[in-house]
Amino acid sequence: MKHVPLTTYVGMLLGLLGAVVMLGWLFKSPTMVRVLPSFPPMVLISAFCFFLAGGALLTFGRVAARRPHITSFFGIAVAAFALVALTERVLNLELGIDWPSLHTWLSSGPNPGRMSISTAFGFLLVGVTLMLLARQHHRRLSPVLLLTILGIGATGVFGIVGYLVQAHL
Repeated sequence: MKHVPLTTYVGMLLGLLGAVVMLGWLFKSPTMVRVLPSFPPMVLISAFCFFLAGGALLTFGRVAARRPHITSFFGIAVAAFALVALTERVLNLELGIDWPSLHTWLSSGPNPGRMSISTAFGFLLVGVTLMLLARQHHRRLSPVLLLTILGIGATGVFGIVGYLVQAHL
C-alpha cells in the first residue's frame, strides 16, 4: 500500500471546507457557511483562503520538490488576501475583497463579509508558512518556520477559546 502524506489529507480537508462554504454563500445556505450552528458565518474570503491553503498542501508533497514555485504561489495568494483584509480592518478602508452584497442576507454589522483581524493575521502566517515550506530543503525545520507554525496554532487556539467564552473583542 502506498504511503499518503498527512499534508494530502489536510489539504483535501481544507480545500473541501473552503469549497463547501463558498458554495454555501452562492446558494444562500446558512448551514453551509457556519462551522457550527452557534458560530458566526465564515466569510467568503476566508473560505477562499482555506481553499487556497488546501491546494498548497495538496501540491506540497508531490510537486514542491520539483517545482516549489507552485506551493509558493498559493502561499503568496493567501498572504496577499490576508494583507488586504488586515489593511481594510486597520485603516477602515473598502478595498473590494469583502463582497458585502453577497453577505447581507445573513451577516449583520457595518462591514458584512469582512474578515476578522485575528483570522487575517492567521492567514498571513499560513501564507508565510507555505512560502517557507516550499523552500525547505531539509527535514529539520528552520526557527522562522517553526515560529510561524506555532503562531498559526496559537491564533487558532485563541480564536476557538474566544468563541467558546463568547468574548466580544
